[in-house]
Amino acid sequence: MLYRALGVDGLSDIDDETLRQVLLYHVVEGVVFSSDLSDGQVETVQGQSVTVDVRQQKGVIFINDARVIDADIKAKNGVVHVINRVLVPDLEPAEPEKPDYPEEPVHPDEPEEPDSPNLVDLLEDDNRFDILYGCIKTAGLLPDIRGGDDLTIFGPTDGAFRDFFHMQGIHGCGDLPKSDLQEVLLYHVLGELVAAEDLSDDDRYTTLNGAKVKINFRNNGRIFVNDARIIDPDNFASNGVVHAIRKVLLPPSHYN
Repeated sequence: MLYRALGVDGLSDIDDETLRQVLLYHVVEGVVFSSDLSDGQVETVQGQSVTVDVRQQKGVIFINDARVIDADIKAKNGVVHVINRVLVPDLEPAEPEKPDYPEEPVHPDEPEEPDSPNLVDLLEDDNRFDILYGCIKTAGLLPDIRGGDDLTIFGPTDGAFRDFFHMQGIHGCGDLPKSDLQEVLLYHVLGELVAAEDLSDDDRYTTLNGAKVKINFRNNGRIFVNDARIIDPDNFASNGVVHAIRKVLLPPSHYN
């Protein structure tokens, strides 16, 4: 997200001063625990302020548009609050030189590129979800995910799938019957778009599998779906959102 905001391809493309400004925008003076935070503006060491939004009813905290996903990690000289996206200050890049040649005319009939990828593209491009993408492909569900509207996916990371395979005594998704694989995968998908800020403790949602999952809020702002922790919420795509989780969800039928 930082690279997209700065219009670069990687960390090496960011000059030292810009990187310094971005990093200092994540630091405030003093030791501030989550219990000390309240709605309002807080000045950073970089000089600009961030906006704190404490949503007590839902037990969550936002810094600008970044959600605190793990609060109050103490160190000898301060405290760290883990957030789910990079904060970007207002930067004033130098005006690019105009080319000497005339710009190509814009043809109104040409389709514009989408602002964000499809869910399938998001999963394929994010190396945390290599196994999830492969399993969806093996199960024949790629067209359903690509063509769906306003879907929510609780996406197990590769590590979560490796633990699942070990528990099942298998080597990969291809070792499961296709119907069983579809049943497990669809238990991770909601037919509605639910952002992290819309989740509340004890919420229950019906999955495309037909069974329900339950949302649990725990200490320090941690959110769980069933017994799987959401470690990176709000990865938005053009047709939905992915919340990364640390464990594969097993539908109730799997226990029968």
